[in-house]
Amino acid sequence: MLSKLQLSILKQAPKYVYLAGFFGASYVFCNAYLAPLIGTGAVVTLSLVGQIISSLVIDQFGLLGAIKKPIKFIQVIGIIFLFIGVLGIELY
Repeated sequence: MLSKLQLSILKQAPKYVYLAGFFGASYVFCNAYLAPLIGTGAVVTLSLVGQIISSLVIDQFGLLGAIKKPIKFIQVIGIIFLFIGVLGIELY
């Protein structure tokens, strides 16, 4: 049974916080599903590329209370090189 303090904390939490479990489970499931198909190196690299792209999008639009910082051209070039690296891992 939850105490009154625990219930009050749950009521104060923003609604998007409850999506964390879903996203975490999806992340683990996708990694477990893709690892035998494309290899662990490609899965780890794709995960990192996805996290970096997500952080750039969060900064660009100021999501989740972040300070807005526009995406720079050099960052886009870096993402392209990372994606080429993933293809290199996958194809060779």
